[in-house]
Amino acid sequence: MIIVWAYSLFTTFFSKVEKKNNIIKIHVDKQKANLAIITSHCDTPDKIDLLKGLIKQLKNLNIDILLYSHLHLDTSIQQEVTYYIYDKDNPILYWPERGCLVWFEVAHGKDSVRLEAMFPDYGWTSKDQFKKAASFALSLKYDYYSFIPYDVILTPELDSCLLDPPHPITAVPRTGYGDQDAPECFGIKSLSTAFAMLRQDFLEKVNARINKTDYLNHKSPENYWHTLLSAYPYFVLPSGIDNIATAHKVTPNQNYFNDNFKVFFQNGNMPDKPHLTKAYFFDVKDNISIEIKCNSQNHLIEKASILDLPTNVTTLGFWDKDTYCDFLPELDKAKAQYHSIIRHK
Repeated sequence: MIIVWAYSLFTTFFSKVEKKNNIIKIHVDKQKANLAIITSHCDTPDKIDLLKGLIKQLKNLNIDILLYSHLHLDTSIQQEVTYYIYDKDNPILYWPERGCLVWFEVAHGKDSVRLEAMFPDYGWTSKDQFKKAASFALSLKYDYYSFIPYDVILTPELDSCLLDPPHPITAVPRTGYGDQDAPECFGIKSLSTAFAMLRQDFLEKVNARINKTDYLNHKSPENYWHTLLSAYPYFVLPSGIDNIATAHKVTPNQNYFNDNFKVFFQNGNMPDKPHLTKAYFFDVKDNISIEIKCNSQNHLIEKASILDLPTNVTTLGFWDKDTYCDFLPELDKAKAQYHSIIRHK
């Protein structure tokens, strides 16, 4: 782990220093009242822009910032925050230790095709960031600590909460299911992990209880967060955070080269269910023909179809005008995520 201290550390403690007639006057204000801790993994320009936007919002509120990142960030960003922690460790969990099964049903004539994928679990790496950031920040002796992912857009309600913490622990409800409540498996009135504010004494207690073994015994990150907070008096803000700018959109389409067709690969290794390697082509545009090259054979795709592939695939792709589009990385992803194609009649 690499820790880079702030460039404005002195002003964190003293809001104004005056020297007159050899007398130094130090003015102390409430800058130590609340530390905003931004957790981040910004690997695209769009995410960097979101991070910069959140930093600007927090600075406008005159709130100190600790930025925690799994990736090295430009010095210009580091200089905008009070503290900066760069930590390469990113403990994503993969099946069979932990995974998130996602499935899609695609109409196929009179039948349907079910597409399944076992995505990695990112919940623990988020809690790992929380624990490490809190362990460092508690020594700074702020009154309150607010944990905010980089892609949250602050609302007036959150602004007010940050400036004048109303309770020892403040949480927000989980939203994002339209007019429906979160599924039962997420826990009763599930709490979002997108924002949390804790008074120092309660953060010490909650942080001491965070561990991977307990996390794995819960159905979701939100369910685990609810358990952690349920031992203490916490307040839930009336409004949730449903405007996370980079809400993750899961799609079964593995064709990122053009929009002429969609494809989903299966690579023979669903847990306890060995099966053939294959590809499902669907949403093929009218009057479009795609010539897929697999090893030494060419396959013409003109409509939705399931294509059986050999066990050992060394070449897989197609030509889009003068550009070769290589599907081998996507086939490897299908293996890592345990993709499965199931046709229902």
